[in-house]
Amino acid sequence: MSDDSFFRKNLLVVALLHGVVLLGIWFFNSTHKLQKPVEVMWLDGGAAGGPEGGSAGGPAAGGAPPAPSVEDTLPELPPPPMPKLPRQLSPPEPKPEPKTEPVPVPKPPEPKVEPKEEPPPPQKDEPASEIALKTRPEPKPEPKPAPKPEPKPE
Repeated sequence: MSDDSFFRKNLLVVALLHGVVLLGIWFFNSTHKLQKPVEVMWLDGGAAGGPEGGSAGGPAAGGAPPAPSVEDTLPELPPPPMPKLPRQLSPPEPKPEPKTEPVPVPKPPEPKVEPKEEPPPPQKDEPASEIALKTRPEPKPEPKPAPKPEPKPE
């Protein structure tokens, strides 16, 4: 397959998948209808009608006395007390730090020295281990050349 046909095939597959996703979203939204919103009922009153507190044809315009405001219904509170000021504005005297005796630090205990035990010599009758360790073979000593016999003078 050439690179051009491979590219075109992938482009077509990706475009079709995008189209299927978009159609799925559209179908999902078209089947789920929104409910009608609840109608809001606005009440007459408040500051919308002017100084009387209502609209021109509302129930507040009939000469009824306006309701007392929140400020009128609150009891009068006494003024807050004045904070007492010091006579002199000087920094406070520093408090002496309590004297503490140094705490003696105990010496750490000396470590006990235990005599080292030598490992026991390996036993010769041990079975072979599953893990074979590579060991270096000991070099064989080279044989010494035998002395050449010297001819005897006659």
